[in-house]
Amino acid sequence: MGQKYQDRRKSKGLEESKSTKEREKEEENGEEKEEKDKGSALLGFGRDLLIDMIVAASIMAIILLVLWLVTGHWPPLVVIESKSMHHQSDSELGVIDMGDLVLVKDIERRTQVKSWVEGKEEGYKTYNDYGNVIIYYKNGHKDETPVIHRAIVWVDFNDTGRNVDAYRRSGDASHLGSWDIPTMGLYGQKGTIWIPDFKFYIQGSGSSLPIDLNEILKGFDERDEEPHGGFLTKGDANGGIDQESLRDGRGQLVAPIKVNWIVGRAMGEIPWYGIIKLTYSDFDSFDESPQSSKVGLFISIVVILVILILLETMMPKVVKVVKKKIKEVRSGPEEEEQEEEEKPARRGRRGKEKEDPPPEKKGFRGRKAKEEPVEDKKPARGRKRSEPSTRSGRRTSKMGKV
Repeated sequence: MGQKYQDRRKSKGLEESKSTKEREKEEENGEEKEEKDKGSALLGFGRDLLIDMIVAASIMAIILLVLWLVTGHWPPLVVIESKSMHHQSDSELGVIDMGDLVLVKDIERRTQVKSWVEGKEEGYKTYNDYGNVIIYYKNGHKDETPVIHRAIVWVDFNDTGRNVDAYRRSGDASHLGSWDIPTMGLYGQKGTIWIPDFKFYIQGSGSSLPIDLNEILKGFDERDEEPHGGFLTKGDANGGIDQESLRDGRGQLVAPIKVNWIVGRAMGEIPWYGIIKLTYSDFDSFDESPQSSKVGLFISIVVILVILILLETMMPKVVKVVKKKIKEVRSGPEEEEQEEEEKPARRGRRGKEKEDPPPEKKGFRGRKAKEEPVEDKKPARGRKRSEPSTRSGRRTSKMGKV
């Protein structure tokens, strides 16, 4: 008995140790499975993120390529870094504001740009005022940040009566030459001219824009170069033209803008998103940006994110429904034709089933037919061959037997 009891205890202990090992093994397998699941989840997240980044980069590349084909200029966009084109202290759509992105259309000839004077005559406006806005390098210095201002009028230099020595002796700039302004019908002009019916926005006042032609000629003498013609330009928010007040990185007054200094003609507007670039390059620019631009940027980003989330959640369902509809449209006529072809065959099968009874009914009738003669043969043994096998015959035969 004692030996048997010990054997039972040993076997019970072995079973318990075995079950314990199995549990430990199951726990280890479970932990390994959890780690594998975590790893696969991280791998799946990384793969999805990589795919999203590739898709986003591809879309951006396609957009930039299309913009380059449209504008003919690379890069096709410039960021507005100052408030010189504002029409009010805050930003507004349809006007070039600080933090906006503007497309740059490549130009090759002067006739591809309309000045403010030409635009007023033709009723041609861009960015809520007459004429084109151009992007140009100050005095042709391509190592400096370009300026984006409105072209006001084209002027041609007239060297009639030019005497630099007389100017340097007397200081009278009228000795430096004069200007022709064909679009205004003015020739040999010196001193100050006025462009009438001009609108000022932030700086400046009155209803006419004054232009000091002698001041422009003095700028050429400062740079020690021969005068030349070009566009006179002005920021919409400024009170005067660039050729009277704006200086390049070398401290020299900006001359009339030659065609080969022009980067391109401004066209279109992507509001607010240039703030991202300005913030990245100089955080102070974010504080200087208009408040409404920052609010518009935030709201537009939230709206885009919501649209992307909705598209991601709804797109599989939409694709499924569309595929189903396409399949129905494609297979619809074929299935109808097949059904029309199968209708006569189904009718024929139904008629045949009515005419031909089921096999079991056939067998039943056959057995009954075989049994009837057997019943007739039994009473017909004592009859003559000529007697019919009828019920009355049976009765007479029976009576005859009796």
